[in-house]
Amino acid sequence: MTILLVALTILIDAIISSVIHSSFMWSTFVFIPLTSLLFLFYMSLQGDFNKVLIAASFVGLSFDFVTHSALFLHVIIFISALFIMQIYQRHMSDSLIEMILMGLVIIFIYELLLFLFYYIFSEIQITISLWYMRRLFVTMIGNLPLMIFSYFLSQFHLKKMKELDKQKKFSERSLWRI
Repeated sequence: MTILLVALTILIDAIISSVIHSSFMWSTFVFIPLTSLLFLFYMSLQGDFNKVLIAASFVGLSFDFVTHSALFLHVIIFISALFIMQIYQRHMSDSLIEMILMGLVIIFIYELLLFLFYYIFSEIQITISLWYMRRLFVTMIGNLPLMIFSYFLSQFHLKKMKELDKQKKFSERSLWRI
């Protein structure tokens, strides 16, 4: 079920990216949907972090193939952002407003790591303020509805996993009664 939901979020990102055309030339406004990263982050708050890292590797690799970036760049960035947020999230509760703020923070971390990579390796020649105005701000604001969707999707995932675990434990107990 986890794989299906991760694939669904990748599909949502692909559909939104195809509907809202963005130029990756850094000369216009760019919106990058990050539903899959947000879903993985919200999932990491509730479940097994190792499974989330494996899924993040898969999602990052799919991003690498779609955006034609350096191989394993997004894998490293996704895993790094999730590790940073794993440390940061201990100081937050699980209200919806704080989840949205943490979603904004993980998008900021993702975009900052990507910008630093491109800037260090001279792939881009823009200032950080121009990057903020043309890419980061638009991406953060555009992902607000996707954050809420990802949060509720992760809550649905958690609920289903608890139901499956409860059903599994019940069937194990009933087997031992015989």
